[in-house]
Amino acid sequence: MDMALRGLGDSMAARLDLGNVLLPARSSRRWGRPTLDRKCRSGWSGRCRAQGQNSGVPTQEQDRKSQQDGAQYMFHAESGGQVRVSVQENSLKYMVNVEANLPDIFPGESPILLHWGLFRSDSTDWVLLEPNDAPASTKFLGGKNEAMQTPMQQLASCVQTLQLELPLNMAPFYVSFVLCKPASKDSEDMWIKSNSGSNFCVPLGLRTGRPDPLGVTLEADGSANFALYSKNAANVTLCLYGPEDIEPAMEIDLESVTHRTGDVWHVQLPSIEGFISYGYRCRGDETWENGNRFHKRRILLDPYAKFVSPFIPGQEELPSPATALGLLPTNVPTFDWEEESSPCIPLEQVVAYRLDVAGFTSHSSCGLDERLRGTFLGLVEKISHFQSLGVNTVIVRPIFSYDRSQGPYYPFSFFSPMEDYGSGSSSLDASISFKEMVKALHKNGIELILDVVYTHTSEKGDEDPETVSFRGIDNQTYYILDKQKRILQSKFGAANVFNCNHPAVHKVVSVDSFLYYSFLVFQVVDSLRYWVEEYHVDGFCFVNARDLTRGPHGEELSRPLLLEAITFDPVLASTKLIADPYSPLSSVPEPLKFPHWKRWCECNINFQMDMTSFFRGEQGKLSDLATRICGSADMFADERGPSFSLNHITNAYGFSRLSDSTSNSENACVSQKTSKTEPNVELQLHNLLVTQFLSRGTPVLNMGDEYGLLDDGKAIQFDWQKLASATHTVNLISSLSLLRSQHESLLQKNKYVSSEMITWHGATYEEEPLWTDPNSKFLAVTLEDNDTGDLCIAFNARDDVVELTLTEEATWLRIIDTTLPYPETIVLNGAELSSEAGTSNAGASYSVQPFSVVVLRAGKCQELKDQT
Repeated sequence: MDMALRGLGDSMAARLDLGNVLLPARSSRRWGRPTLDRKCRSGWSGRCRAQGQNSGVPTQEQDRKSQQDGAQYMFHAESGGQVRVSVQENSLKYMVNVEANLPDIFPGESPILLHWGLFRSDSTDWVLLEPNDAPASTKFLGGKNEAMQTPMQQLASCVQTLQLELPLNMAPFYVSFVLCKPASKDSEDMWIKSNSGSNFCVPLGLRTGRPDPLGVTLEADGSANFALYSKNAANVTLCLYGPEDIEPAMEIDLESVTHRTGDVWHVQLPSIEGFISYGYRCRGDETWENGNRFHKRRILLDPYAKFVSPFIPGQEELPSPATALGLLPTNVPTFDWEEESSPCIPLEQVVAYRLDVAGFTSHSSCGLDERLRGTFLGLVEKISHFQSLGVNTVIVRPIFSYDRSQGPYYPFSFFSPMEDYGSGSSSLDASISFKEMVKALHKNGIELILDVVYTHTSEKGDEDPETVSFRGIDNQTYYILDKQKRILQSKFGAANVFNCNHPAVHKVVSVDSFLYYSFLVFQVVDSLRYWVEEYHVDGFCFVNARDLTRGPHGEELSRPLLLEAITFDPVLASTKLIADPYSPLSSVPEPLKFPHWKRWCECNINFQMDMTSFFRGEQGKLSDLATRICGSADMFADERGPSFSLNHITNAYGFSRLSDSTSNSENACVSQKTSKTEPNVELQLHNLLVTQFLSRGTPVLNMGDEYGLLDDGKAIQFDWQKLASATHTVNLISSLSLLRSQHESLLQKNKYVSSEMITWHGATYEEEPLWTDPNSKFLAVTLEDNDTGDLCIAFNARDDVVELTLTEEATWLRIIDTTLPYPETIVLNGAELSSEAGTSNAGASYSVQPFSVVVLRAGKCQELKDQT
């Protein structure tokens, strides 16, 4: 099909504004508005049926057949009877044959008139042919009844037929008609429509298309299938744009008779040549009291668009504003993954690093070329940094297309990567860069996990709405509404709540059965599958996870549909699933009882709070410290295990101040025996890091933990210059990663330490910890490890020195003392105890300094050197 697709006829020199319908400039076209009811918005019973089928939409096989042998449609008429339409085409014309078999309505040889017109973008505005182009005996009606009326011919008893010849270069368009028995002296005109009460409607230059998959699908023959879900829209129009267009170059009304199956609107275009982007105009009941937010002016982004076109400013001033459009997936290069494969790292061996793509390499100190800063490829250049820390998993904060004025936690698409992170200016460039990043990470043995936001969008609420996509397509389905049908605001800071657990029935195929979930469950699962299959992502961290457990009325669900669908989806079976109860919007963590099905990990907010509370010196934290070190059995002894606990010491935005006094005493010296000493920031950071890596569970570093990045409430940038002066902390983290692998049986097992292998004690081995004393701020534990030697770990949050008496059965080596200067802080193969701290003889003591962590190992120094 040639560029005549752009208009009805071969010229589009001008446009006229009649309800946003694209009109041809040639005066030979005549537009009218018939007075008959033109609600082509019928329910299922009124579907156009492919001949021999009960479906309202031809199957893909029937679509292929229609291209070769012509399309055939069968309609059921009001009060009985059938209307069959067949369409053939040659190089110049469409031949449309209409056959009416209505014995119960027009018996015998009663004359029938075809009352008809053509349309493309609006079924209520018909195009009339020039008289010379119309069939013989056609009568042109003017005024309110402007239409064409052509008498049909008798074919057999009760069967009448008519063949129309229509120019091929007008495509795509529809033929819309009703049947009329003219009035007689005993009766008035009798009008017959389909059994749904709508006009008969047949597409030309368009294929019916199919409802699955949603979004745009390019076929091998060059055609494109479009499918959009909207349960409550009364009318959907596909809008296509050329390279230089800021208004639609062509609009195609999707008639419900032929282009709607259930709640999915669909059409297949033989060609999309000449167009680069698309959107939808959805019309319907605009009264807010019913929960709808339809707006006939706006062009809306397809929720399934795989690529999003760059934002075009000044849209509000246009007749048809479009904040974002989907890019048509033409000329998408095939990506060469080479020999790439996922590292498939066992959960208990994961050391994770959570970062923001833009902030990680956007600072001028990063040393990268300007075009790479803040991009996926910029992250690739820093893979060696992850390796130096011993990190084998990177968690990337949200990278879906988002509203720049609100930030990455406010997406408006769940399929398209944000164009800002690519090497070019489009989301297609970002897509290619993202794949390059994943491939590079996997080749270096590093997994990639995405932070994802499915709990809310950038469209805000009813007070200050920003209609981009979901809101204008089907507000009732996509968002949770209150009793007044207004969008409900999340108590965690978002102006809307995405209705992930909507009870509307939608079919999702599982391995061995059909599971019934809501449409939004289907869409979210499709999004996750897409990132796994197309981009080879290894897992997902669900931000603000508490809202994923809520029903359509805000109630807490014991088995949320979405979470259950994700858990048992076969494509997602090997991915890591993480629930993050922390809300980046309100900065408020929300504890929750998460339905995990033995699959879901959780970001352990109790770990961060209890660790920081203990080292601040708060009262009554001894028991909490012990619980977190052993793997948080109070949270994960529910058929999961300690590895399902993601242990972090800072929040998602940077280093949290440990006490009010810390920020004022960063130079305080705590490496000598003293009293009433306050810790400095670096020391407390080291205490937390050591405790984090020696605890059972999965350690997660946040971007900037390496140098104590402070959250100042502004956009965070990783300062590589500060990193250069943080050699002490970087070395500590790297060594702690190696220490975890050395003591695999103690620190990298997804099971809890048995009571026979652990002994809690105080300053002496025989002394019980003061569990019930709220003022107790010292705790020691000895862990048995027959492979590499027992570990004795002491945690001192007191402001004075504690003399730790060691057992007489072993010779002890110092592994860690957080108060010692670099590089003595951690010595993996062990250092003999100095005379200042004790002796290497059995039964010696070790001076545990204020606000410090000490790790000692039983064994001989030479043996450990040999192991190393």
